[in-house]
Amino acid sequence: MSTTDLLRVRAALSVGMAPTEALRTATAAELATIARVVGLGQSLTTAARAAADASALGAGPLLRALALAERCGHGALDAVDLALRNRLDAVIDEQRIRARSAQASGTARMLTLLPVVAWTLLIAVDPSALRFYTTPFGWACAAVTATFGMTAHVWSKRLVRRASHAGRRADPLNVTTEVFDRGRALVVATPVLIAGSVVAHPAVGAAAAAAVGAWAGRPPAPSEPLPCTAVELVELLRMLLSAGTPLPAALGHLADVTAEPVDARLRAVGQRLRAGTDVERAFAGTGLTEVGAVLAITERWGVAAAPSLQLLGEALRARQRAAAETAAEHVQLALVFPTTLLTLPAFVVAVVPPLVWTAVAA
Repeated sequence: MSTTDLLRVRAALSVGMAPTEALRTATAAELATIARVVGLGQSLTTAARAAADASALGAGPLLRALALAERCGHGALDAVDLALRNRLDAVIDEQRIRARSAQASGTARMLTLLPVVAWTLLIAVDPSALRFYTTPFGWACAAVTATFGMTAHVWSKRLVRRASHAGRRADPLNVTTEVFDRGRALVVATPVLIAGSVVAHPAVGAAAAAAVGAWAGRPPAPSEPLPCTAVELVELLRMLLSAGTPLPAALGHLADVTAEPVDARLRAVGQRLRAGTDVERAFAGTGLTEVGAVLAITERWGVAAAPSLQLLGEALRARQRAAAETAAEHVQLALVFPTTLLTLPAFVVAVVPPLVWTAVAA
C-alpha cells in the first residue's frame, strides 16, 4: 500500500464517499481485494481483524482506523490521517535504521570475504600452493576455514538482523518472554568446538563455541508476533475517546479490530473496568500500563484524555526509535566477537599453512 493510495482514499472521503467506496479508489491490489470483499457484505471490522498486521506499510492500520471511524459514525478523515502519519513515521524509521546499520552490514560482508580474497591472492601469486590441499592436513585446513567463515557470516548477519528488530522488542505490548533456542545454539556451536580444538586448543574451541552458541540461541525477533503496535493502539484509543465513546466500549471496539493476543488483553481490561476496578489497576500486566496511568490522571482531574494520549503515543514512538538506533550502533561493537573468534582465525588458517608448506617443500 503506497502513500498515494492513502491520499486517494482521503480525497474520496473528503467529498463525502463512504469508507467502502473510498477504498475502491485505491490502485493497490490488496486494498482493491478488500474493497471488493467488503462490497459483497463483509464488514470493515471483519476485514480489519483478518488483516491483522502491525506493519504501518500494510493495509492493517488503515482498515482498523476506518472500521473504528465507521463505528463512531464520523472521523474517517482523521482515521486516514492517522494511517498516513504512521506510515510516514515507519518509512522514516526504516530508512534511518538502514542507514545506521549500513556500515555494520558492509563490515560483516567484507570480513566474511576476507579469507576468500586472501586465499585467492595467494593462489594467484603462487599456484603451487594448490598442491597443499591434496594432503590430509590441507583438507583439514580447508574444512576449518570454511566452517569458521560460514559461522562468522551467520553470526554477523544475525547480529545485524537482531538490531533491526530492536524497535519491535521495545514495544510495551511485547510482554512475552523470549525463549533461548538450545537446538540452534548446539548446531552452530558444535563445529566451532571441533574446529577450534583441532586448530588451536580445546580451551580455545570451548570458549569460541560458548560465545557462538550464546549468540546463535538468542531469538532474533519477538517470539509472539503482534497484530498491532502500542503506538497505534494509543492513537486509535485517542480517536475513539475524542468521539465520545466510553472507555470500556472503546476497548471493546479496539479488541474487535485486532487479533490474539492483544484483543484478549483489551477485553480483560474492559471486563475489569465494568467490574469496578480502578483504571490504573485494570491495565496492569497488559503491556499498556502507561495508558492506564495516563487515563487515571485525566480521570482524577477531570480533563480530556486525548491530548495526554497523543503525547504518550509520541513518547512511545520516540522510545522505540531510540531502542532501534541504539541497537544499530551497538552492532559495530558486537561484530568484534565473530571477527576476533572466527574471521581472523579463518584468515590465518587459509593463508599461513599453504605458505609454510610451499616454503618447506621448496
